Formats: sequence, C-alpha cells, structure tokens
Amino acid sequence: MSIQVWPLTIINDKWDGKYSNAKYLAIESYHDDLHRFIIGTEPENYTFWTTYLCEEYPIGKGSTPILAYKSLLRQLKEREKANIKKYGKESGRRYT
Repeated sequence: MSIQVWPLTIINDKWDGKYSNAKYLAIESYHDDLHRFIIGTEPENYTFWTTYLCEEYPIGKGSTPILAYKSLLRQLKEREKANIKKYGKESGRRYT
C-alpha cells in the first residue's frame, strides 16, 4: 500500500507541545486552512487535542518535521488497513 499525502503542511506546534506533546505537527491540509488547528485560546486548544482531534483528523506528531510526517503516514496507513478489514477492500481514497 503506497500512500502519498497532499495537501500537506508541517508546522511548529503553537503551544510548544503543551497539548500535542510534540514540537512539530504534520497535517493533511493546505496552509491557509490551518486556522482550525492552531488558532484559539488555551482551553479551546486543550479541548481540541483531547476530544475532537483524536476522532476526526489524523495529525502526525514528532520532535522533527520528518518524524511528524512519518507519524502522519502511519496513521493514514492504519486507517486504510481498518477500511480494508471492515469492507474487504481499499477505501478508494487516494492520497495524492
């Protein structure tokens, strides 16, 4: 299974890892759409990382940009494997 991620943005965590536990974040999103991930007050950020994010968006986390990207790829591959197991085939989604 080959997965390519596009769009992709890698950023420094706005809160220095306080909520994400990572210095860098890899997000399958255009840079202009990142406001949903990085803007907000500390309580809003805490709620995002502890509930909403875990359920909706795979976000790679790492101490370097490369490790964050690899983390994102692992998550996407796991989601695809789960789709194959559940439906007996690939989801049809292409990461290009």
